[in-house]
Amino acid sequence: MARFRVNRDILKKVSQVFLGMLVGAHWKESLQTAVSLGEGHITVTEVWLRVVHNVKLIYNLLFPELWQLVEAIDHYDLDITAFNPWFATWHTQQPLPFKPAELLFPAWQQLNAAKGRLRTVLFRGLWEPCHNLFETSCACKKETLYDYQNHLYSIHAWPLETVFFSASIREILDRLARFSYEAPTSACGQCQQDYKGIVARAVYRVQVYFDGLCLDCLDRSKPKTGHVDLDYWFHDKLREYEWVRGFRFPHGQPTW
Repeated sequence: MARFRVNRDILKKVSQVFLGMLVGAHWKESLQTAVSLGEGHITVTEVWLRVVHNVKLIYNLLFPELWQLVEAIDHYDLDITAFNPWFATWHTQQPLPFKPAELLFPAWQQLNAAKGRLRTVLFRGLWEPCHNLFETSCACKKETLYDYQNHLYSIHAWPLETVFFSASIREILDRLARFSYEAPTSACGQCQQDYKGIVARAVYRVQVYFDGLCLDCLDRSKPKTGHVDLDYWFHDKLREYEWVRGFRFPHGQPTW
């Protein structure tokens, strides 16, 4: 725990959140001389407090803590452009080289969530022949089941639980484009599935499921009417047809 001596007038000026919290008698904080900000990172809190108070700045934040700073700026509705000089100095003090992906950490979080969902969609498609074979009672299903999965394994697309740790979605789909397995002519009619067609449909479902992160959606998810309470209620009332109205690129819900 840490304590910071701050100027209430400055906080009310730079943040609609603090303005609502510290003015009037609607919130208990307005009557207190000490206000708790919860479990925020101490150094991160000190950084943004120093910036808004325009006092001696500190720059000892690591990459993960930098994104906690971004979250705090958003949470307290601070002007993020006021932090540009601080960020420029912080950037010059970082050891090089560093991975560009580290600067995209929040976006990567969302992309990783999408990747997990795409894995489920792909797995269901590729598992379809296996499910069908398990439901049959023929003597040749064991060999067919092995051959199908072995072919997926030979092109490094199976098992997905292992492949997903070392390959991107794009790489896996490219490997599946080489899928060419067909059941032997000696197999029964139940084993003579359209394996190439099933895999092709699974690939297509993944390709059309997610189009990346939509900048229009990212912007609309943070309405700015000038009033923090109106922003909250406006976001809560958005319906699907209102959410996508006027977007430059049409897409389905997963890309939101």
